Amino acid sequence: MVGIAGTNPELDNTSKAWLEQAGIVFEEHSSIPIALSTDHAVVRWGLSKGFREVQGSLSRQAFLDFLRALLNQAGLLHSWVRPLPDGSKTREQSTSLGNPSLLRLLLHVDTLQTQLVDLILEKVAVEASMCGQLEGLSRSLIHQLRWLDHIVDPLQLSDKLIEVINAVPIEAKRDLITVLPEVLNDTAHEDIIQLLKSFLDDNQDLTRSILDCLGNFVLSDDVLQDLLQMMIDRLESAEVKDLPVIVSFLIRDVQPGAAESMIQSIRKAINVEALMGSLRSQGDQTSAARIDSQLIGQPKSNEGMSDVAVLLDTIRTSLQLRKSIADVWLKELKQVIQPTESHLGDQVDDVMIFIRKQLASPSVDQQRIGVLGILSMVERFENAPIEISGSQSSSRGPNAALSQKLLTMTVQTCERSPTALSFLYDQLAQSIVHGRFEQTTISWINDKIASRFPDVYLDDKQDVEQYLAEQNDTTHKMQIWMNLDDERSTVVLKIYPYLCPDDPPISEDDPTAYSPAGVLPQAPLFRLMATCERVTNGDSLKDIDALLGCGILLIEPFSDKEAAKFAHEGAAGVAICDSIFFAIDWLREVINAFAKETDGEMAVKVVQRLRNIRELEASLDQMLVYRKSYVPPMVPEGTEGGKSASSTLTVTSRERTEGNTTAHSDDEAPGHEHSKKRGKHPNGMDKVSMRRCMRELELYVIQIIQYEYMQWPDTGSLSFQETKDKLKLQPADLLYLLHDFRLKVESKLGKNGRRSLSGNRSSRKTELSMGFSLLDGIEIATFVQSVIDFLPGLLRRLELLQEELLSEAEEGPIEEEVLLSQDLDDIKLIILQGAIILECYRCILISVKTLVTWVTGRQGEYPKLAKDMLQAIHARVDPMRSRAQLPPKSQMVKNCIKYIGAFSAKAPNGAICAQLYEIVAELQQWDPSDLSLSSTLGELADAFLQTDWKDSREIKVRSSKYSIAELGLPVLQDETLLFMLEEQLSHNAGPVARIQDYINHALPMLETGDTDVLEQNPFLTTTTCPTFYKAMHVELNKQLRNLNLASQDVAEAMHDTQQMVDCWHNITLFVKENDKKAFLAIVLKQGREFVEVFTKKVLPFLGLYLKSHKDSIADIFKPFQQATRYLQAICGHVKISKDVSLTVHVPPLKKALENVIYQVKAMLSDHRLPPEAFFLGALKHRDIKYNEVSSQLPPESSSESQADSEAEDAISDPSSDEIPQLQETTSSSKRTRPVKNNRRTRSRVDVETAVVSAELVASSDMEDDE
Repeated sequence: MVGIAGTNPELDNTSKAWLEQAGIVFEEHSSIPIALSTDHAVVRWGLSKGFREVQGSLSRQAFLDFLRALLNQAGLLHSWVRPLPDGSKTREQSTSLGNPSLLRLLLHVDTLQTQLVDLILEKVAVEASMCGQLEGLSRSLIHQLRWLDHIVDPLQLSDKLIEVINAVPIEAKRDLITVLPEVLNDTAHEDIIQLLKSFLDDNQDLTRSILDCLGNFVLSDDVLQDLLQMMIDRLESAEVKDLPVIVSFLIRDVQPGAAESMIQSIRKAINVEALMGSLRSQGDQTSAARIDSQLIGQPKSNEGMSDVAVLLDTIRTSLQLRKSIADVWLKELKQVIQPTESHLGDQVDDVMIFIRKQLASPSVDQQRIGVLGILSMVERFENAPIEISGSQSSSRGPNAALSQKLLTMTVQTCERSPTALSFLYDQLAQSIVHGRFEQTTISWINDKIASRFPDVYLDDKQDVEQYLAEQNDTTHKMQIWMNLDDERSTVVLKIYPYLCPDDPPISEDDPTAYSPAGVLPQAPLFRLMATCERVTNGDSLKDIDALLGCGILLIEPFSDKEAAKFAHEGAAGVAICDSIFFAIDWLREVINAFAKETDGEMAVKVVQRLRNIRELEASLDQMLVYRKSYVPPMVPEGTEGGKSASSTLTVTSRERTEGNTTAHSDDEAPGHEHSKKRGKHPNGMDKVSMRRCMRELELYVIQIIQYEYMQWPDTGSLSFQETKDKLKLQPADLLYLLHDFRLKVESKLGKNGRRSLSGNRSSRKTELSMGFSLLDGIEIATFVQSVIDFLPGLLRRLELLQEELLSEAEEGPIEEEVLLSQDLDDIKLIILQGAIILECYRCILISVKTLVTWVTGRQGEYPKLAKDMLQAIHARVDPMRSRAQLPPKSQMVKNCIKYIGAFSAKAPNGAICAQLYEIVAELQQWDPSDLSLSSTLGELADAFLQTDWKDSREIKVRSSKYSIAELGLPVLQDETLLFMLEEQLSHNAGPVARIQDYINHALPMLETGDTDVLEQNPFLTTTTCPTFYKAMHVELNKQLRNLNLASQDVAEAMHDTQQMVDCWHNITLFVKENDKKAFLAIVLKQGREFVEVFTKKVLPFLGLYLKSHKDSIADIFKPFQQATRYLQAICGHVKISKDVSLTVHVPPLKKALENVIYQVKAMLSDHRLPPEAFFLGALKHRDIKYNEVSSQLPPESSSESQADSEAEDAISDPSSDEIPQLQETTSSSKRTRPVKNNRRTRSRVDVETAVVSAELVASSDMEDDE
């Protein structure tokens, strides 16, 4: 065989037999000296299984010595690292490509892996040091470690790699760093990351390799921010060849809020003029403007490109992957343009060539780029005076004229693309809001651009009414909707005429404007007009207040039957849906514009517009029932080849119509009426999900909820009381605003929060990430400050909702006879109003909790925000107290906790009470050392768990059970109950005693039916019992981890440890009478954690006092031994059941039990106890009830059998105080072992003539090793 000749390393017969039995074939005289007799998977399994069976006779160290010698024989090693053909195929069929080598197959043997990896890496270090880099043999060896399915000891592998990387030359370092992501798994990145950071400080030659490597690692926020700042600082000193990877790293990982400063640093480091000179020296005459155009131009190959060109191409590629950063970059184009008297015209011409090309592109993204480029230039002109003859002129007249010229050209170009035109209007409004334009330019925009709105989208009311009176009966009749000004109104907003495919326009002034896409810029243009008016007229919109109350021209209101008919009319059906969608968009923008007005009459109209939106959404939802595949016209496409885009919206009209035709035939299926009744849209979107596609409401719109208790002056037409009455929001109005606000807060702050009971965060990822583009432009601190400013109003609304819910509760519940006479849908209608109020309550709580969590975690970073938030909450505690009279911080925290806690005492259901508790728990983190606050939390948790909440039960209707979720009510989740149980135990004065009370008294009462105990624990049912059981396990493990043995008196530490072990013993043996799958999964997973913590933390402490406190230690070991024995019985039961979800927990548990053996043996060795004090013996086979079953074990001696029976019977009778007296045993070699032993074993500890004894269970593999 290979390796058995001359001085070559030789395999012993046992090793050779093991390999051959697994499927390895050695052929000394063949061109392929090592081959496989079967496929790779079988060989791999055979190696692992065979090694376990022969390790008693096989010397692992001898085999490792052979491998060490083999690694020094390059000729022989080659055959061990080359890919092996699949033995299950013929030579013609088999290929070695991608196949594992013999050395890689051996790496899948867990018992060998760690030592073999060390040998391989040591050889790699030697070879790399000799060659200076990874090549040939060293590269082949490191290739064996790539993408291993399982790494036994990731931290050891990480430590060894660090050792090797530090030892090899610079080129080899680079090669090893490059392959790190392919060798390490995610659990071993921390130390490597710190090493790579140190390399970045010391050696710039490794920058590219390190950043490429770190790009594949999961980095914490702190590490990522350090790396980003390090790279920004290095930009100016970096070589051009390193800039591509540095810039790519920065663009890929920068947060949106820091993008502007980062891009400024990049552009400063790139030095446009220097790069331009570099390109010109290479024969490239690209100008500064063309340099920036390359960043977002068409893809090009890097082949043959200079370092500068590669850098620009890298930036372009990176920006394409992050559109939001690309937008910020384009705003920095103003750095390119230096408006001087001599060169301004040429530079503008260069940039305009590029921008015109972008605006004319059929791609929406390219059009956006063109618009942003134009606005960047205009903003630059607005903020930089012209240089004339070396001096700066304060006159900006020439700049303003040039800005107006550019904007005129842009509007004319964008008119061919409604998409670009809409985006331009929105961006102009945004620039004006942020003060980027001079007043002269704003006035010009208002006069020349925004003033187009009345001419294009408004019509005289009398003309419209005359046209409506003459409508043809064959057309879809139109009607003026939602005219709030009645007879005072003089204008009407046109929407449906733009979309109607059959009806002629009302007037002939601009017939080309009447197209489906023509209405798209309507809301953006109004936003621009309102913004200009507010800036020009001192923050007032009185000059355009007619638009707040004017009517909207839409199709006549339709019935459900007519909606079904319209939905089947192809393009006409799409036009009807589109018209309602655009009407909603218009009204949302109207609310954005007028929500800040201080006039009471306007405020009343704003509230009415909010209700109009809900009415329109109901009409749209009515259409969606029958037109499920409707696609909202979010973005119209551009132009191409002179073809007008006015007939396309998101997808072409033909596609939208044809797509819906298919859906129509489905609607006519037998299930159509059922679908209609449910009002669901399984193939499309409903009115709520479609809100993400509509115009975004501004954050400040939430102040509408405060209208009804604000002071409004008399307006002449309405008195103060009339105004207040009309401003009172209906529950549905309130929910519309609060739901939108909640999503905004969660979207901006929720991703950084801790544990939340408001729902599955991952399942709501899409909901939170869409429809809030305006939030991206708001700095996080500014956003949080705005939310804090709204906090008193939110809390006041919470108080009003609490009062309303209490008044409903006083009226009493709905009579059961009323419910029994109703169908499910009717029941929903009965409870709908209350459900809406509950949802409003919940939205406020989620918003407040998200805010409090974010601020609590960043008190040090944002001290002013933390102070303001605490004061905002405290303002509701004592509204009359001024800020100058506020108490100290600690007292304010207590007052705020008391204020929020008072809500929980009157909470309408358990889910809401738990959310209130979450807020209190976050506030408690402001002063965690205050024991009185912890006691308060414990009292709140006790009150929660002792209340029989309605949302934890089901309601019976007509002998059928409807779940709370079916009735549209919030449901108390198991996660909430688990959280509250953990909190109750954690903040209890005696957590372990409380757990003992649960396990010894409360849980057993489920079987006996003790009504007194169960009334004290209304949550405790057969369904929730596993949740109670898990909470006890989790909290006990937490208490053991937090046990500070070193700081306690020895006797006190022994007492606390014994109390915890006794408690764990009782929890574990609880499964003996409750062997359901849910309990088994908990005890396997949580039991392993307890054993691991006990081994690492408690055993070393006990070892220090083994002789001086032997009685106390014996009392600790006895219940621990009994519990571990029963865990072994559970493992056997799970294996027999072959339940995969349970068996997955068995190996790690057995490994933890095995580790106990090593620790006990080490403890005995430290105390120089005789070898006879420790030996292994076979346990009796017992089932889940701990009854002995027949076993194949050979008979033991009578003395050992008696000792076994005495010790094991203690589990059957836990009340027994007798410690089994174990006899001294001389040697375990006298015992007869079966060849294949898969039975459990135990270790025995015999200390001080059997005064102290503990029997600890080991895994089946342990006996073989011993």
